[in-house]
Amino acid sequence: MKKVFLLFTIFFVNIALAQEKEVVKQLHRSTQEISKTPKDPTFMIDGVVADKSIALKLNLDLIENIVIIKDDPKYPDGLIKITNKK
Repeated sequence: MKKVFLLFTIFFVNIALAQEKEVVKQLHRSTQEISKTPKDPTFMIDGVVADKSIALKLNLDLIENIVIIKDDPKYPDGLIKITNKK
């Protein structure tokens, strides 16, 4: 029983140490990504370009469809097309 406990203890300590190294790597990556300033996508409601604040205030019960377009050269920061129910 003591051997089993010792094996589990060693196993969990190794896992904890291995995860600690990964967390450090992820922190370094995230600080590099934070330095980039993300831009807001363009919002289009029923075919008309709209401000983000207007799009966020829409009643969700009235929305029929939302399409996210990421690869349109006309909208390099992305496009969110919202279609309301008629």
